[in-house]
Amino acid sequence: GNFLVDGPKETVHIDESILPEDTTFGVRISGDSMEPEFHDGQIAWVLQQESVANGEIGIFALNGEAYIKKLQNDKNGIFLISLNEKYAPIKVSENDRLDIFGKVLGKCNASDIAKHCR
Repeated sequence: GNFLVDGPKETVHIDESILPEDTTFGVRISGDSMEPEFHDGQIAWVLQQESVANGEIGIFALNGEAYIKKLQNDKNGIFLISLNEKYAPIKVSENDRLDIFGKVLGKCNASDIAKHCR
């Protein structure tokens, strides 16, 4: 589950009633690393903030590569964790640059958005 920070952006006006409270922006999910919870092509709704609590799912950029992952911060270090077990955890080293875009609040299918566009 990654996305391109500098990739194409799309602005869509939708009915706010389908958004989780406090949603700041949405990100289209690419890949299967967060299955079974998040699927390729879905939209993740995000609260933009500079931190994500241990165990929460967030939007991160690690050395310029962006991800939707679960944050794990413990005595062994900081890891970005996929929900799909076929993907290994990504260890964040002290030489890495980790940027946090926000906390994932929910998701929807792209087809659901089309029904609620204004």
